[in-house]
Amino acid sequence: MIQSARGAFDLLLRAVLLAVLATVFAGLGPRGQALAAKDDIWTLQDIRINTEKLYRSATVISKRLDGKGGFLEFQLSGDDMLSSCPGGSEQVRFSWDFFGDVSQLPEGSDVQLGLHGELLHITPPCGGAIAADARTTAIGSKGGSPAVSEEQMTITDGDRFYTGPDTIATRFAFGTNDGGAPTSTTRIIRLDVYDHSSTRPYAYFVLQFGFRGAGMLQVIYLYKGGTDTPFKPPVVTGDGACGFTLGSGILAKWQEFGGEAGLLGCATGNEDEAGRSSTGTTGRYGTFTGGVIIWHRDGPLAGRSFAVHGCIGSAYQGLGGTGSWLGFPVSDEIDVAGGRRGDFEGGYILWNPATGGCTAHRDGSLEFTLEPNTNRPGLDFRDSDLIQEVPELCRDACAADAMCVAYTYVRGGVQGPKARCWLKSAAPAPVPHDCCVSGVRH
Repeated sequence: MIQSARGAFDLLLRAVLLAVLATVFAGLGPRGQALAAKDDIWTLQDIRINTEKLYRSATVISKRLDGKGGFLEFQLSGDDMLSSCPGGSEQVRFSWDFFGDVSQLPEGSDVQLGLHGELLHITPPCGGAIAADARTTAIGSKGGSPAVSEEQMTITDGDRFYTGPDTIATRFAFGTNDGGAPTSTTRIIRLDVYDHSSTRPYAYFVLQFGFRGAGMLQVIYLYKGGTDTPFKPPVVTGDGACGFTLGSGILAKWQEFGGEAGLLGCATGNEDEAGRSSTGTTGRYGTFTGGVIIWHRDGPLAGRSFAVHGCIGSAYQGLGGTGSWLGFPVSDEIDVAGGRRGDFEGGYILWNPATGGCTAHRDGSLEFTLEPNTNRPGLDFRDSDLIQEVPELCRDACAADAMCVAYTYVRGGVQGPKARCWLKSAAPAPVPHDCCVSGVRH
């Protein structure tokens, strides 16, 4: 009887212990850490850029900032305070990736991130020396100089985020010595645990980027205690781009065209890297509902952007854009007699308002003959009206088409009011006639 009662007591005690353990483990996260209560959560309120200590020789040309990471691209002028390489420039890109979303952080957690640096382009006489001495780090606010305004500091807990001995800035030595190889490092920032202050509900940590002779820029992640709705920064460089990221060069050209209400309309995606042209030009592009804007990173038009749109834009994109034989645009579209024209590194595209069509042209002066008063009838695979009575337009249209071996230009008034161009898949025999100008591939 006594054994039976003891057995029942043991079963009851075991049940109680299991219930207690279940309650404890229900309050633990995936690593066994206690889940934070509402008062133990810090929520991202803003991501700010402080450029007060950045000199005019360093310019941010593109950026993205959010709770998962971001990037900054800088144009570094050689005409800096040290006159590093007058007349030249260097472009660098810094990016950072958090090991998880940092939009909300429980107290006692670690903010771990990877910092990456990459040299994008050098314009002589610069040789990478400015970029090679660039330094970056991630630091807490504890023990450092305030990165926010004096007014903000009156309501900010400056000791909440702290860092250990790994706060020494990393030098991104991606200059000429190692061929511009990207460099990476890892940093950890810690969120301390102690009682909240009702008068200081804010806290922050900083990503810091410094350049020899060009000063320093800070990216500030500002938090508030509690479970507010996390801040979602607008992913745009400048004032409005329909919610997408545009670098300053493309943004300025878009605004020049009237922005969202203009000819190009809204952006349809984030700015991205453009394909390298056959001449070696690199750059970036932004797409819009009404066309595309392309920015030159290097070459004779470095730093400039041009818009391509409408029929010319569609023809350009259909041929492969910057990676095609046309390469990068070298001007905005212009009005010409009888239509419009878009000029590119490797040729040009003409729009004919009478037909609504566009034709790509490549300079054929070195590839094709120009035979006055000559007709080459037959073996045609395409024909079209020309916007101007210029035989070279027909020759250049032939040069732009891999199928074309010969051409015949017919003067206006012979087959219609407009001059007409006939492209041929082989070279018919020449026939003397003042109606036409013909040519064949050398």
